[in-house]
Order: sequence, then structure tokens, then C-alpha cells
Amino acid sequence: QGNLYISTFGTGFCRYNTSTGSIQRFEASTSASTKGLLSNNWISTMFLDSEGLLWLGHYKGIDCFNTRTNRFLSFKFSDIMSKTICFSLLEDHKGNICFGTNTGLYVYNKKKQSIKHYTIESGLSNNVISGLEEDEKGDIWCSTFNGINHLNLYNNQIIKYYSDNGRSNNGYTCGAYFKDKDGL
Repeated sequence: QGNLYISTFGTGFCRYNTSTGSIQRFEASTSASTKGLLSNNWISTMFLDSEGLLWLGHYKGIDCFNTRTNRFLSFKFSDIMSKTICFSLLEDHKGNICFGTNTGLYVYNKKKQSIKHYTIESGLSNNVISGLEEDEKGDIWCSTFNGINHLNLYNNQIIKYYSDNGRSNNGYTCGAYFKDKDGL
């Protein structure tokens, strides 16, 4: 729609219209009843999904902003997420939204409005998910504070990779992930 969304880490986010040059700011302290509410100003990651929904990962979980209606959407799982820090976001090939947080990986099925939570107890190497990427088979790869995890969400298989698997380091900084044009 010709808009650029900019996180201003600590003061919410802005929408800059590239055609008109207009800027609109959205902050947690702004609570116009027609627009909903941003839960936290410390936005660490943003992602625009295939439906035009802007997902905002921050220091109180996630928010979702409908760019077409200018409204924040509410979810029944927002209480669960309110005690998490979201570092990474991903939409998989089936339209599910994955949230990489300090308390594990959450996978939100938009169609069913259900959420699945993966943690160390589920087989992850660490609960802090630094980055997320999907491979050509639809598997999810997570960089964490302790290794890389390869997840097949549909058969609940998790493979963990550590420095003894040829890697030089086990920990990843938040936001650290990359997939090249060849799928590596």
C-alpha cells in the first residue's frame, strides 16, 4: 500500500507513507478506542504476513495490526504471550505464524485460532529463540542461545545441532539467522 513501517525501539512504531510523506505514530500510551492498543513500545521484530497483517514482537509478547483497517487485533492467547519477549517472527508455507520468544517457540494456526508451544521439555535445545527460518520442505529452523534446532512441526520431530556437529559456537544473538538463495 506504499507504506513503510518503522520500529522506533522504545517509542512504538511509525507508518510512513512513501507517496505523501505523512507519518503516523503508534505507541502503547495511545489508546484510541477505534484503533485498539499497542501493548508495548519496545518492539524487537516486525513482520508483514501474506494477509497484510503486521505482527509486532516486543517485550510483552506480540501484537497484530491490521494495515487495511488500522486496528489492532485481539487474540484469546494474548494473556499467555504477555509475559514473554518476542525476538523473531515467521509465516510458514501453511500460513501459520511462528513466534520465537524467551520462553520457547509458539506456532499460531490462524485458521483454527489455536497455538502450540515448544520448549526444552518438547525437545528444543534452549527456550530462547533468536531467529526463525523455513526450508524448502516446510521445516522450521531456530537459532537459539544454545545451538540450532531443526523442527518438523507436522511429525513433532526436533533435531538439535551444537558445536560438536561442526559448528564453532553454540549461542546466537537475537535476530541472528540467514537463508541464502540456494536454501542454505
